[in-house]
Amino acid sequence: MCGINDLPITEQPPAWFTYFATDDAQKLADSVTADGGAVVLGPMQVHEQGSILLWLDTIGAIAGAWQPGLHTRTELVEEAETMAWHELAHARPARGRRLLCSHPAGKRP
Repeated sequence: MCGINDLPITEQPPAWFTYFATDDAQKLADSVTADGGAVVLGPMQVHEQGSILLWLDTIGAIAGAWQPGLHTRTELVEEAETMAWHELAHARPARGRRLLCSHPAGKRP
């Protein structure tokens, strides 16, 4: 699955976004702001497809979440040219790891 859209932050260079699945985009937005992050977009309903949320975490990395509607998720996996890896590169990776793993969208099973 691939999409292209305008940049939510005009000073931002072009980039790929990672969207985490969530059952409650508003609850996640509240959690992000409570932990010192900043909501950039949403949560916003995208027609009947679902809801989108974009945020900046406390180290300035941007991430997104998708609350499904008619569009539930990407289903094609383990095939050539499908998503294989998401990674945050940052000068302070331990700080980013703590924040990412503290949110429901980033928790490991």
